[in-house]
Amino acid sequence: MTSVLALVVSAWTFAQLQRDAHIEVAPPAMLRLSQGEGYALVFVQPTLSTRQDTDGVDIATTMTLSLTGPGPRPQFVWDETGKFEHVPNTGGLGYVPASDPGPLIVDRDSPQKPLARFVATGWKFEPGRYDGILEVKRGDAESIRQTFCLYLAKKDTDWLIAHRSYDQYRNDAPPGTATRHGDCYVAFDAYPALNKPSSMPRGDSLTP
Repeated sequence: MTSVLALVVSAWTFAQLQRDAHIEVAPPAMLRLSQGEGYALVFVQPTLSTRQDTDGVDIATTMTLSLTGPGPRPQFVWDETGKFEHVPNTGGLGYVPASDPGPLIVDRDSPQKPLARFVATGWKFEPGRYDGILEVKRGDAESIRQTFCLYLAKKDTDWLIAHRSYDQYRNDAPPGTATRHGDCYVAFDAYPALNKPSSMPRGDSLTP
């Protein structure tokens, strides 16, 4: 009986380890936005991982982004992945391209955190609330959708147009603050404690 039980447990463990992993998507605490001449950019860095005890993998074939809000609906395209690096002479951040968009392999030992740059041409941000969907597609498997909201005041859109740089938006504004709009991402420099322009360095000039 002991041998039979051990064989059953071994077979069950082996079967579990051979299962395909299932991606879980955690949204980032921060989005970065920028506005160029005739286009808008959204930088999103979700975490793709799995908590399953398996040797299998899951593959995110692509990601899509949609925003619904003021004005016409933009058509965003995952343009590339990259990273932000500190620029010593300005104190800000500069964007550096890293790779073309492509499939992401996720297993229990290899979570992925791609910084995806989405671009919408012929469109600009307008003041108001946007409802967004970040969708991670998985080949023939069911896609994973993360919903979020983004709020821009007029001063935010004015800054984006005037500076052609990167601005930070976070969804963890302290409860009860005047700038909080539910769980929406709001401009980071709009927090009461960070209201002075010198308290949060801006990014470097935008390079499409």
